[in-house]
Amino acid sequence: MTPDTPRTGYRASLIVVAAILLLASSVVGQVSVTTQHNDVSRDGLNTHETVLTTSNVNSSQFGKICSATVDGQIYAQPLVLTNLTINGKKYPSVAYVETQNDSVYAFDANSPGPTCTQLLFTNLLQTGEYPVNCTYFGGEKCGTVDPVIGILGTPVIDPTNNVMYLVAQSQVGSGQPTSYIHRVHALSITTLAEMFNGPVEVSGTYQNITFTSSNHIQRPGLLLEPGSPSKVFIAYSKIDGSSTDPSGWIFRYDGENLNAAPTIFATAPNGSGAGIWQDGAGLALGVDSAGGRSYLFFGTADGTFDAASGGPDYGDSFVKLTTDLSTVEGYFTPFTQACMFTNDEDYGSGGVVLLPANLIPAYPYIAVSGDKEGSIYVVDRGTPGGYGGSVDCLGVDSNVQTITGLPQIHNTPAYWNGSLFFAPTQPGPLSRYTISSSCSPGPICTTPLEAKVNFPGGVSPSISVNGTNVSSAILWTIWGDRYTVGGPAAVLYAFNPGTMAEIYGSNECGTADVPGAAVKFSVPTIANGKVIIGTQTDFDIYGELASSRTCQ
Repeated sequence: MTPDTPRTGYRASLIVVAAILLLASSVVGQVSVTTQHNDVSRDGLNTHETVLTTSNVNSSQFGKICSATVDGQIYAQPLVLTNLTINGKKYPSVAYVETQNDSVYAFDANSPGPTCTQLLFTNLLQTGEYPVNCTYFGGEKCGTVDPVIGILGTPVIDPTNNVMYLVAQSQVGSGQPTSYIHRVHALSITTLAEMFNGPVEVSGTYQNITFTSSNHIQRPGLLLEPGSPSKVFIAYSKIDGSSTDPSGWIFRYDGENLNAAPTIFATAPNGSGAGIWQDGAGLALGVDSAGGRSYLFFGTADGTFDAASGGPDYGDSFVKLTTDLSTVEGYFTPFTQACMFTNDEDYGSGGVVLLPANLIPAYPYIAVSGDKEGSIYVVDRGTPGGYGGSVDCLGVDSNVQTITGLPQIHNTPAYWNGSLFFAPTQPGPLSRYTISSSCSPGPICTTPLEAKVNFPGGVSPSISVNGTNVSSAILWTIWGDRYTVGGPAAVLYAFNPGTMAEIYGSNECGTADVPGAAVKFSVPTIANGKVIIGTQTDFDIYGELASSRTCQ
């Protein structure tokens, strides 16, 4: 898709992050999922799943518990909070979903079924507004989302302040719109009422350019940096079909006062493009060294690149940005960038995952992502590598490793136990890549172990496991074709991540477990014995069945 804090402050922020994660998992068997792909490393890993194991996840004992029809497509990943009191009743687990109709729902994640119990609902459209109609938006070609756009990026929840942040997009007028609006909302997690002076309209300028809602979508998941006050990061790319090719943007808001002017960064203020979409993955947040400062890490799409000559434009690049948005402190751009730009081979077609520290002693802080050229990139977060190319696409890369020759990659890999789990966008198998100092070339061994299921769309897998119990680990994915409207039903799959053998598919027991039509780039949420997914028409929760069954 051609779409000022001192160092001690950053350390304090990381301590707060650790405290929140510890709090979320302090109840045995109960864990909250408050951000896209589970955490700010974007690794898709839940290490506190005590219920679901390879012993009970099969078509006889596991299946769809409940389903609920919603008013629009669900692109945002469902989020989960535990032990909430809503309308005077305490619920052990609550799931939140958002739709392209600008609606927000809360459901009892332990609903007995067959209909999931709705706890809260709100629609964020104001008088005279409607979801963005793709008949008019993006030069009559939303392309990647259709027929309307509302809440697209995955929200983020701050459990300390009991607030959920999200961005809703709307248009004024039901026919040919007079204007388009992006608003940041801060909603109470127990009432869905507005908090912290929200909502506010997204607007601002950076250097010589001004943000316009008429040619942007808010696709990446939001990012929360805890602190006093917390900071909320929101990223943008262009919309397919736009007659202009605007820069990508990042806005940083005061989480406790949305009305305060945001801090802003643009990825290509002197050029065009370099949007941030990453298949919906959020900006990653992490350190670049032991005890080091915390940074934002992300990939950009096709666009102008002039950083190597001192310019401010970072098309087709891995970017390391200070969290105050003031300074790019490192980047990596493939030497083929000029050709990538010409051929629509976005570096940032997939999300960036930060791997655990010291996994590879020679490179203790690394990041991994994939692109539309069909390459997997391993980058040193301390020294990303810069650019060693030319306008004729000749040169050499200085990142840690590049694996080439793969199909296009439109997804964020999952990480667990020394392995990365990728799936290509063009038909191909879900694959496990080993990470080890013994890999040659490395640190990723280039021959993967493959599952026997091919995936046609960008699949971002997730992993659930009970602590260090390797035998309990499960790899979860949602099969979804690349239709924007209609098409086949989604398929929830579970695999043994050690052997890559399939252990469950929602298509194995007739129609009993079949959800609605698939939404591309959809990510499953696994928490507290349940797997939660969103589709074009409904919201579905899977878990242990009350009694065993026999599937024909």
